[in-house]
Amino acid sequence: MADIQERLIFSSSVKPFPIKEGDRVLVHEGSLYKLDKKKKHKVYAMLFTDLLLLTKEVGQHLKVVQDPMFLSQIMIQDFNCDDGTEFHITVVATLPAEGDKVIHGDTYVLRGKTAESKEIWKKVIGDRASGVDRLTQKPKDPNIYNLPCLPTPIPDQDHSTSEPEVDDIGVPIWDGVSKGNPTKNDKKPGKKPSAEQCKKWREKLENVLDDPKGEAHFRRFLEKEFCSENFEFWKEINQLKKKSPQGDKLKKEVKSIYDSYIGESASKQINVNGKLKVAIRDAVDEPYLEMFDDAQKFVIQLMRDGPYRRFIDDDNLRDIQKGHG
Repeated sequence: MADIQERLIFSSSVKPFPIKEGDRVLVHEGSLYKLDKKKKHKVYAMLFTDLLLLTKEVGQHLKVVQDPMFLSQIMIQDFNCDDGTEFHITVVATLPAEGDKVIHGDTYVLRGKTAESKEIWKKVIGDRASGVDRLTQKPKDPNIYNLPCLPTPIPDQDHSTSEPEVDDIGVPIWDGVSKGNPTKNDKKPGKKPSAEQCKKWREKLENVLDDPKGEAHFRRFLEKEFCSENFEFWKEINQLKKKSPQGDKLKKEVKSIYDSYIGESASKQINVNGKLKVAIRDAVDEPYLEMFDDAQKFVIQLMRDGPYRRFIDDDNLRDIQKGHG
């Protein structure tokens, strides 16, 4: 714990505190992604016996980027993200009564690197949270929910690095990799959409995808949310059908799509069910143009239920019309 304390530095918005306090010990640690409205930030999370701490790795230091989240105040909610990596943590002042559908508090959107790592984080946080006194009970120590300030406040230290590099459509490049990997041939949004176009986009996802400008903005939105795999798969299947290759050429292109989106080691694996995966795998050796149709319909529904709803949010479309989207 002393080693951790030595590595901690604090942003100007966080009151410095001693991490070595009472019986507190480190339970689990590792990288997560924290999402806000526009960006995805890599954070280094540390779960202790009574709190969760989010930090940013700055050289050898760990910069505390927000106040600690006490497990006694945490509610964990799953979220139907396309790739199954997302979960929400809500920090509440008062736990909701049984049967309440609305939870009031500050919600943080987090993602694991994989669906498996997300489940591990959910389990360890849930296990720890179930072992601490909840807010519905009278705390044994009246100061249990307040960390003491350090005797000598640590001044904010400017170890921050420059803003992340962005690729040619403004998508942040984290860890040297642009998740969108757009090519020079990709269509860019171009001029701002009209109010009439945005009105049509709100009606249904198909209106977005049928409009070249809408499709370009939607793709850019997905790349900013780091969940463009379903769109890219949908697009590749459309291109495959348009080209209508035959024989060995069809087999080669089908194998490439399978390896990229369906196979166990796929670099952009999409979240389709096992039945669809098996059907596609069995057809790879004797492919036909319609073999991906059911998977394409599946990912369209995933996009319709998830990112499309966030895309047509009033604030997002307003930003697009202003040229900020």
